[in-house]
Amino acid sequence: MAAVGDKKDSLLQMMTMKLQQKDQFQLRGDYKELLELGIIFLGGTPPRGVKIQRPGAVHRARWMAKLLYCFKIFIFRHEVRLTDAEKEGLRNFLIFVVRVYIGAWFRCTNAIAAPRRDLELLKTLSDYETLNIRISQVTVEKFSRHLWYLNEILVGLSFFDPNVSNEEKDRMLGALHQVGSEEIPPRVTITAENIGVSELHHFITENTLVMLEFFHYLLTNYETPSNYRNILIFVDRV
Repeated sequence: MAAVGDKKDSLLQMMTMKLQQKDQFQLRGDYKELLELGIIFLGGTPPRGVKIQRPGAVHRARWMAKLLYCFKIFIFRHEVRLTDAEKEGLRNFLIFVVRVYIGAWFRCTNAIAAPRRDLELLKTLSDYETLNIRISQVTVEKFSRHLWYLNEILVGLSFFDPNVSNEEKDRMLGALHQVGSEEIPPRVTITAENIGVSELHHFITENTLVMLEFFHYLLTNYETPSNYRNILIFVDRV
């Protein structure tokens, strides 16, 4: 499959690793099935073998069912009546799911990393135009309405993200002198033209200090020394 050829091995490795991971984040049934179907879609074999589960209910309380059944329809596309346009639409959709969505979904549980990963996802969606410009435009427009973690306060979580470089953190520290908004918007707005050049320090202002002062206040009230290490331990549990 040419559209995933350059990432196929890394995608298979990521999904297999998630299935075999034994940590505090126990995968529930739907999540396991999504990973297994993603592996099968890419031509791989899940750790427990190729097993297609019987379809169940489709309703809003089980929203992931739509992804699961799109995979199953495509896998059994020769057994059902589909037009060429429907097959191509399913194929394009599922390529997006395995290339972008699955990885973003399973990495979204860490609050510290949320600002960085939201910005990375936005850039990934923008770059997706090289594969499918329509999907890129629609997903960028939709996701741009949900950039809560890049607002002037919550972006401060990035100071505790070990995957943000020291150079970028230095630029973030310098940006704390920037004048902030009088009324802080709950989420930021990034134009399509600025996505590629946007970095975390561009969202930092003096208002970001509110986040740091909040952690200091909490730890002080719990009679815990308010230092970087203790704040990091606290934030990592959020």
